[in-house]
Amino acid sequence: MLDKRIFIVMCALFVLSATVYAQTYNESMRYWDEGPLTWEDIPLKPNKDNRTCDLNFRWLAEREKYRPAWNTVEYVVRPRVAMDKSLSWHNLEEKTPQALRFDQLVFDINELYYRRFLTEYLSDENTRSFETLHSFYSDQNTARWIEVMQDTDEGRDSTMLRYHELKVAEDLADASYPSMSKKGNVRLGLTIELGAMANLFTSTPAATFGPAYGFDLGIGFRTKRHEAGMFVFGGGGTLHTDYINGSQTWHKGDSYEHRTVFFAYEYNFIDGTFFNIAPMAGFGGRILDWTEVKKNDNPDSIYEETVAMIGLDTKFKLYREINGDGITEHRIGLKVFGAKDFARDGLNAWSINIGLNYNLGMFTR
Repeated sequence: MLDKRIFIVMCALFVLSATVYAQTYNESMRYWDEGPLTWEDIPLKPNKDNRTCDLNFRWLAEREKYRPAWNTVEYVVRPRVAMDKSLSWHNLEEKTPQALRFDQLVFDINELYYRRFLTEYLSDENTRSFETLHSFYSDQNTARWIEVMQDTDEGRDSTMLRYHELKVAEDLADASYPSMSKKGNVRLGLTIELGAMANLFTSTPAATFGPAYGFDLGIGFRTKRHEAGMFVFGGGGTLHTDYINGSQTWHKGDSYEHRTVFFAYEYNFIDGTFFNIAPMAGFGGRILDWTEVKKNDNPDSIYEETVAMIGLDTKFKLYREINGDGITEHRIGLKVFGAKDFARDGLNAWSINIGLNYNLGMFTR
C-alpha cells in the first residue's frame, strides 16, 4: 500500500508542476532547504497596484540518485518545496528587511503543510485519496498565509510578524517528512551464478582420483533470508592409480569426467551492505565417467552415487543498485563445502569443494 501511494505522489505532483519547462527548471526553482531567502532569489519589479509580492510555490517529489555506500547506488523520492522564480515577483518599492522576512514566512508555511500532507497521506491508517488530502492541506496552507498576511499587514507590523515567525518555527520543529522509501530488506528474488570450482577427494579416493576442475552453474530463489536452489559442477581430472569399476579397469593417467548436481538450502545469517554469509546444506548426485571407454557406452564406465553436502557460501557485493522496490546486486561468491558419498565401496569418503563465481541477484523488497 505504501509503495502505491509513493507512486501516486510522484505522478500527481509531476502533473501539478507540468507548467515548468524542463530546460529552465533548475534555474527557476529555489528550494526551501537551500536556506533563507535573499533578495537575489526573488525577481523585483515595479507594481502600480501597491501589492507587496506574488510568490508561486510548488510541492515536489523529485527522484534523486545518491550513494549510501561505496558499492551502492540508490534512487530515492525526495519531497521538496520550491519557489518558482519564473512566476514570482516582489514589489521593488517594498524592498525592506521585514518584507523579505514575510516572504520567507510564507515559504515556511508551504514547507509545513507539505510535511503534514505527506505524513497523513503515507500513514498506514490513511484511507483518503491523494486528491482529497492534497486539496485539504492546500486550503489549510492558503488560509494560514492569508491569516499571516492580514495580521502582519504583509510584513509591515513587526510585532505580529515576529509572533507568526515563532509559531511557524515551532510547528515546523514538530513536523517532518515521512520516509519515501522502504528498507532495503529482500522480500523475494532470483540469483544466478557462473564460475569455476575444484573438487578434491579425501581419504582413500584421493590416492586414485586427482583433483577435478571445472565450471559451476547455479540458479536459486530467495525469500527474505532463506534461499534454495540448484547448482551444477562439471569438470574432470586424471587418475593417480588404476581403479576397478565393475568389469572395467580405469587406468592410471587416464582422464575422468566429474559431474555433480546439488539441491541446496542457504540461510543468510549475515546480510549486510558489503557481503552475505550463509551456511548451506543439501543433497545431490555425483557421476564419474571414464572417458577412455565412455564412447563405447559401456555401463561399467560410469560411477554414480548420492551425495550430501554442508558448507558455507560467502558473497562479496561489488555493486548494488536500489531502485524503488527493486534491488540488483553484482557479487563475487566463494563457496566452500564438504560432500559425502553414500557408497559401499572405496569411494565412500568426503570431498572438499571450493568454488569461485560471479553471482547476480535480482530482488524485490
